[in-house]
Amino acid sequence: MNNIQADGTVLECTAMKNDDNRGIDVMDPVLKNEENNLRLLKPEEKRRAEEMMEGNQVKQEEEMKDDLEEEEEQASEKKKSEGMDLIALLDTPQAKRLIKRALDSGEQVDLSAIVSSTLSHTVANLGQPNLGQAKPMIALTENNEEDKLSGVELLMSAALRDAAQQASGDPSQNVRPEQNNFFHQVAKAISRSNDLGLDTESSLQNLITIAAPDHPTEGEPIGLSDIVRGKQILLDTLKHLLGQLGLQYFHPIQVYYYMIDEENRKDPIWKRHLHRYLPPVPKEKVLRMTDGLYLSQLAYSNNCTQIQSHVVGEFQIDPNGHKGLWTLRNCSAHSKLFQPAHFMMVQQPLPKSSVPLEVALVIRGTHQPADFLTDGALNAVPYRGGFVHEGVWNSAQWIRETYENDLKMLLQQHRNTQKNAKLPLKVYLIGHSLGGAAASVAAIEFNDVPGFEAYAVGFGSPSSLSPILSRAMKNRIITVVNDADCVPRMSARSIVSAWIQILQFNFTDLCLNDLNRMMPIIKSKYAVFGPLTEVMLNDWRSKMEDQIRKEATKQLSRTQKAVANASIDQYEMLIPIGDCVHFYRDGTSWQSEAITLECSAT
Repeated sequence: MNNIQADGTVLECTAMKNDDNRGIDVMDPVLKNEENNLRLLKPEEKRRAEEMMEGNQVKQEEEMKDDLEEEEEQASEKKKSEGMDLIALLDTPQAKRLIKRALDSGEQVDLSAIVSSTLSHTVANLGQPNLGQAKPMIALTENNEEDKLSGVELLMSAALRDAAQQASGDPSQNVRPEQNNFFHQVAKAISRSNDLGLDTESSLQNLITIAAPDHPTEGEPIGLSDIVRGKQILLDTLKHLLGQLGLQYFHPIQVYYYMIDEENRKDPIWKRHLHRYLPPVPKEKVLRMTDGLYLSQLAYSNNCTQIQSHVVGEFQIDPNGHKGLWTLRNCSAHSKLFQPAHFMMVQQPLPKSSVPLEVALVIRGTHQPADFLTDGALNAVPYRGGFVHEGVWNSAQWIRETYENDLKMLLQQHRNTQKNAKLPLKVYLIGHSLGGAAASVAAIEFNDVPGFEAYAVGFGSPSSLSPILSRAMKNRIITVVNDADCVPRMSARSIVSAWIQILQFNFTDLCLNDLNRMMPIIKSKYAVFGPLTEVMLNDWRSKMEDQIRKEATKQLSRTQKAVANASIDQYEMLIPIGDCVHFYRDGTSWQSEAITLECSAT
């Protein structure tokens, strides 16, 4: 049963059978509800109404689908338009100039910065002649194939060029003009065969990242075999060095006061006395060492592009006009075990100038994990009738094996263009710390090659060679020592010797002196106790003095037996290589003296 209210609302009624009360089950009003209206229709009419409802539903779904496709198409057109606007912006002379500048310098290309700068440039030129009619900031010549490329094609070409350099294993090598033209043509082909309008800003930024050459990196990971080998070297070295003098005897107070005692003894007066009768370093020698110091620092650059930019900027002028420009021939910014990072640059003399060919080979010091493993190979191994630091020797041998044939070829090519066919090849090896020691030993090796004259300068190089071998190279090799730097004084023998001295050091007196200096300070803080302060402090001081003496006696007793059985005679004496130049603080300023006697490990 259905009732219609005065407002036209249909109320659905449910008839209850049997003895149940018949009544109206009042539902929520249903206005214009087609499903409810169907209940009032005849079966045939009801079927036609249902078909009509299904048709309407399908029509609505199709309309919604069409609307959605239209919205997506509009969004795609907008996205495409935005992409085309970005690409057009990259094609402007201002944007291309910024891209080329960043790529040439090896810097990371910042897309947002280029867009911002280009837009600013455009705004600044409002009211001026149209960009298309204006004269470009940099004249683009038709003969320059690179200038014909669009902004995106320029990035593509640079990406291909960088990929080829990386694949060759020598990222610093120069690309020949015909190779550049090939990369340009490939970039154009890719550009023409792809709808670049669909590229987004993120994809362009990825392209820029690939194109920017040789980005800074922390270095290549060390192989598992290198790690295992390096670990074993370190363990063997520690076992060999310390023997029974293990770290179980380490006492922080003893080490602390030993260092204070060493500093007190080797004060500025002691340094001035030590150098009193030694000649100063000539200015010309200092200037040459300054160039070497600059290059040794340059070897720590993150990538070869940075090194190349400095070589071009700082080593392109010959004041005498007899030599050509320095060029970077080889470069490696990553090290492996016994294969240090380095770079080599060549200064080619002018034809028929009868000037020797000069090569500078700069070796980096400790910087990456592999370098620390090389440092750890402290064992002295036999070498030319003496001994040499194992890690340094392996690195120097690798340098010679890597470059000997290449340098021979350079020497022969040079002699073919000069009046004097017997001109030597001058090889200058330079380095800091581990690199300086490897450079010095490599210089010894290269001097064995006919036609080679090798010289070396090391800054803060560790003790690496037996005294008899070091003295023989004093005219070819210089080691620069900075004041009290411990590295040039460090070898297996000197480490064990210093450790024995520390374990034998009685720190009682120095510690009691510090206690005496503390008493007035403590007394002033506890003066509120009046006469009791003196009594309390005297009692405390007496107990502390007894404790200090007992602690020192206990430590010396612990180490006495181990020290008695220890000897440094089993360790070979190694010292810095060649002549030593010592820069030191004399209490008022820096002084430098050339130690014309042999370098020593002290």
